[in-house]
Amino acid sequence: MRRLAVALGVLAGPALADCASEFQLLMASAGASAFQLTSGQLMDDEARCRLVDVVLSGGRVAVTVEDVFWTATGIETSNAATPEPITVDLEVRNLRVQPQSGDPWVDYLLAEQARRQVTNATFDAEWNPASGLFVVCELAIDLPGESAFRLAYRVRGLSPALMAGQVAHMADMEIEELYLEIESHGFFDSLIMGLVSGLYRPEASPQETLERFKRELVAAIGVFPDAVFPGASRQALQDLVAAGPFPWGRLEVTLAGGPVAMDRFLEQGLARDPLAPDVLARVFEGAVFDIRFDPVTEPR
Repeated sequence: MRRLAVALGVLAGPALADCASEFQLLMASAGASAFQLTSGQLMDDEARCRLVDVVLSGGRVAVTVEDVFWTATGIETSNAATPEPITVDLEVRNLRVQPQSGDPWVDYLLAEQARRQVTNATFDAEWNPASGLFVVCELAIDLPGESAFRLAYRVRGLSPALMAGQVAHMADMEIEELYLEIESHGFFDSLIMGLVSGLYRPEASPQETLERFKRELVAAIGVFPDAVFPGASRQALQDLVAAGPFPWGRLEVTLAGGPVAMDRFLEQGLARDPLAPDVLARVFEGAVFDIRFDPVTEPR
């Protein structure tokens, strides 16, 4: 905590000290322990905490953020015997990711390249440790190149024991609702490249290998259970695959009619064929996916 306070320039004042403590907990909750806060100025911004000119370093990556705003309630009681409900409202403005090569000239060019690659994000969530209800009202990320990511979901069974690392309690979790929206205009291409690069087999050309994989996946989607994936949703998934390997456009996924127990996902992961119709029908029994895909028309 002292190292964090020094890095933030916290000199005095209980409000700022609370903000520094909350930021440390938010970083830990976000799984950002691999990054070290090397600079940033903590400020009191009316009812919100504000951190400006943030630099986070980790390995060969530096992350800079112009502004982070947040309000949080109940975090200070998270380790108490009877923790209070926790709410977090977070806004990140002008985040840039800069790879670090160790070469000053290359690092300068990478930093210049990253100047226009700006990400903005908001996160609004509530957790009631007593009931185990966890609601992500919205995670919205506006990515470089007009790409975007939106996620909202409602989960029951997220207990303090699970948060403390007792993974056996994961079986108590249930997904009640989920909404996902992805707007892709090239930002996700490098991620997809990593996923599909292992598909290639030398006995066929790369194009033949990919087209065969797409045909097999389209055929598998075609027999997904209708009760879980209605015809329009199956068609949207098939259109998404057909637009591959790098589909551009807007994908919307809504899951309703749950709950879906997390232990069913574990069962699906152990199945010989996780996409088999009977497996999907069992895992998502009672739930329905509404899926839509709007492709971007390629220039001719």
